[in-house]
This record gives sequence, C-alpha cells and structure tokens, in this order.
Amino acid sequence: MPRRLIVFLAAVLTLAIAAYSGYLLGRGGFGAWTQYVEIAAGLAVGLIILRNPYIGLGLLFLTIPILDYLPDVPLGTSAYMFMGIATLGSYVLQFRKYPRKPLTLPLFFALVYISWIILSNPAAAFYSSRNWVLTYIQLVIFMFLVRELMTDEKRHKRVLWFYMVGITISGISLVSTAFSLTNLNNQDAVLAGLTDGANNVARYFVIAIPLLNYLYTIYEKNRKIQLLITALIILMCLSTIFTFSRSGFALLGVALLFLIIGRPSPSRKRSLNLRFAILVLLGFVVISQTNLLEVIQTQLLGQIDSAEVDSDIRFDLWSAGIRMWADYPIQGVGLGQFPYNLDTYAEAGTRAAAIEIGPHNIYIAVLAESGMVGLTIFLFLVYFSLRTLWKASHLPDANTSARAWAWLTVLVVILLGGLTKHDQYNKVLWAAFGSSLCFIPYIQIDLVKAKPARFARNFVKESYANRSYPHIRQ
Repeated sequence: MPRRLIVFLAAVLTLAIAAYSGYLLGRGGFGAWTQYVEIAAGLAVGLIILRNPYIGLGLLFLTIPILDYLPDVPLGTSAYMFMGIATLGSYVLQFRKYPRKPLTLPLFFALVYISWIILSNPAAAFYSSRNWVLTYIQLVIFMFLVRELMTDEKRHKRVLWFYMVGITISGISLVSTAFSLTNLNNQDAVLAGLTDGANNVARYFVIAIPLLNYLYTIYEKNRKIQLLITALIILMCLSTIFTFSRSGFALLGVALLFLIIGRPSPSRKRSLNLRFAILVLLGFVVISQTNLLEVIQTQLLGQIDSAEVDSDIRFDLWSAGIRMWADYPIQGVGLGQFPYNLDTYAEAGTRAAAIEIGPHNIYIAVLAESGMVGLTIFLFLVYFSLRTLWKASHLPDANTSARAWAWLTVLVVILLGGLTKHDQYNKVLWAAFGSSLCFIPYIQIDLVKAKPARFARNFVKESYANRSYPHIRQ
C-alpha cells in the first residue's frame, strides 16, 4: 500500500475517532470510556490489517472456533464482520502486489451456486430469517481471500497458527471445565455446559489435528515447537472427547486414521511413533481420572440409549426433505425454508412434524432448499476441490504434499460430518475449498515436468508459474 495513502487513511480515521469519542464523552461522561477503548482497539486492528491483509485473514481464522464455543462474546459477530471488510479492503488496496490468477473451476462453481440461489428463489434468498445471499457472498469472498493470501508456505503457516490460538483457547476452557468435576452429583449441570453446540465444537477440534500434524512435519529441526504441537494434539483429542459428541468421536477416528495413512514425510518413522504415543498417553490420561472415566461412561451410555430416537428423528427429517424436493425438483423450496415447511412435509404423528429444525444433513439440505440443480453445482464444487487436493497430496515435494493432505483430511472430515449436520455454510468448509485453489499451480507445474509437451510448456508453465505464481520454485 502506498505510504501516502496509509498516512491519509490514518489521519481520516483519527479525526473520525476523535469526533465520535468527543460525542460519546459529552453524552455519557466517563461511562463512555468503554466504548472509546473498543473503538480505539478496532482502529488499531484495522490499521494493522490494512497494512498486512494476511493478518486479517489469520484473525478471521482465530475467531471461528471462539465464536462457536463462546457465542455470547460481546460484539463477536460484529468484530468478525469488521475484520472481514478490513481484510478485503486491504487486499483491494494492494491488488497490484498480488499476481493475477485465472478463474478456476471451484471458484466458478461457487459463483454459479450464488447465482442459482438468487435466480431460483429470490424471496427466500434475500428475505428469509437471514440474508442468505449476503452469507454466501461472504463465504465466497473468504474462499477467494484464502486462495489469494495463502499461496506460499510461509503465510500459510502463519495463518494456521492464528487458528491454533483460537482453538487452543476453546480447548483449554473445555478441558479445564471437565477436569473440575469433583463428584457425579453435579454432573448433569456441568455436562449441560460441556455439550452445548457439541457437534459444532467437536468438528473444530478434530479439524485442528491434521493441520497440527502438518505443522509438525515442517518444524522437523525445532524440537521445542514439535513438543508444543504434540501437547496441542493431545489437547484437541481430549477436547473432542469431552464434547461427548457421537459424531465427534467418529470424526476423531477418521482424522487419526488419515494421520496414520498419510503421505510419507522426511520424518515418517518419527511422526508415526508420535501418533501412537499420543494415543497411548491419551488413554492413560482418561483412565487415570476415575471420576472423568465414570462421567464419560455414563454420558456415552445415555447417548447410546438415545441414539435410536435421534436416528428416527433424522430419518423423518430426511424423508421430509426428499418430499420437498419431489414437489420442487428444480429450484427447491428456497434457502432457509426447510424448517418452515416441516409441518407440511413431515409425516403426521412424528416428532419432526411438531418442531422447526434443519435437516441435519448437508446434502438433503442443499437438495431440498436449492433443488437438483443446486445440489449438482454444490457437488461439482466438492468434487473439483477433492480432486485438486488429492493430486496435490501426491506431489514430489514433501511439504506441499503434507499441506495438501492436511486440507484433504479437513475437507473429508467436514463432508462426512455433514451426513448428520447441515453445515454447508461452515466457514472452514469454504476455507478448505479456497485452500484447494492454492495447489493448482503446483499441480500444473508438476504436469509440465512430467509431460513436457510443447503446448503444455508454453501455455501452462508461463500462465501459472511466471505470471501468476512467481513465488513457486521450479
């Protein structure tokens, strides 16, 4: 960003904050100092983001798990919106610094999906319980910023550490609450706090594990950081257990399986030993706490007893979603309209007919609310993202393939979790879509080396390496 522009923006913002602060102090006296401090902090963060947009992207990642685990954080949603606008503004102001990139298929299908939900049912898209068009525009912008700002390994690593700070705060809060259990008499009251939004929170803990494993592989010469990462992986496993989420347990198993069968790295043997050591240590920690073990057993038995009831409700919801699609096969009932149509499409006498709730399935939700066309577009987006990450995970460069495998694991975890939860607007899901775009130039350059045809050499190599991605070494 030009220095004069920074000075000008700083001056304008300083004058604005001075004027508004004077108004607050004159109206509310010393009680307005709290708002003054909040505005000053926002100004400082905004200036930092305007100078370094990838820091804004990192702050967005940091706030995702915190806002889900602690939804009552004051001004949390507003702060997230502010940081997003500041990050996008910073990128636009520094647009010339970033190489131009072609419109890739995942990004194309994301834009087509937004266009479809507007054209198919504009009333639901704009005037439902929330403005779904604005929601998906924010997600596509987030996806775009991930592609633009996380192209090189250095920035990618820094942004991931921001996420680890946020998820660590949530994990420490959850685990400290769990270890504060001293007797089973107050078990119900404590578990009510632990399991609030359990499925959401559990996914964020599980997602952190493959990303931490990637960070472990790139810090091979720094044993202290590797030790810290090991402790964080154990914290994530414990946090997932203490959410008492059945789907969280299943997804934790999937993530650990992907870690074990992951792409070889220079420290493959040592990394495998670490993973098995984590599992053993985790078992000893849980078993050594007799009271916690009893709480977990009690909670799991209760979950198993209620599993059949929950499954019946889900099947009723899915059946209702299929009926909605049968009546509106092309355009669906409209975004956000599933809960309001349940009383019409759920079978009479079932529990689903008496409540307003989502379908608890990504694919049923997209099918019922945006029709077969919307589901097809969404699945194309998923397919091209998975294919790109899979190809990138088999590149010869160890660090690049490890990074791609980590994001492939994240995407698979969210998509499998989507079988029991409708989170097609999950921010990390769209971040995974965006991360897949970061690997396209690496795949193209590898293709040029493997098949050095004249057309490929002249077009692909020039388009993706020299002009679009000058940071990639060939």
